[in-house]
Amino acid sequence: MKNIIFFVDAQKGPSGGGKVIYQYSSYIDSLKNFHSSVAHLEKKKIYKWINSINKKINNKNTETGWQFKELRVKKAHSFTWFDQKIKIKKNFNLNKENDFVVLPEIFAHFAEDFLIKEKIPYAIFVQNG
Repeated sequence: MKNIIFFVDAQKGPSGGGKVIYQYSSYIDSLKNFHSSVAHLEKKKIYKWINSINKKINNKNTETGWQFKELRVKKAHSFTWFDQKIKIKKNFNLNKENDFVVLPEIFAHFAEDFLIKEKIPYAIFVQNG
């Protein structure tokens, strides 16, 4: 059984890309011989604090985009704006034999550290290409 895992940022509200990914995951999960889930990524609290301190005290904007080491999978994410059920993935554990990962284009730079080194098959979802 193939497992398709979509990674998205843990947004508070709906976005065009998020809606499409939720729809894809819901549809794939309904197919025979496939499972699908969505993992919501957010920055670890320590990195949020560091960025906030640098902005307020040091008057520096050090945020240069998300780095893989700064991320965690949000275990409880509310998506009440989406009316279909989707499965939520709550960790980074992947199986290179059964899992296929779909990263949105904004996370494409994670592929090297996260997927290529571990030989996890993946695709980059480019919606505005």
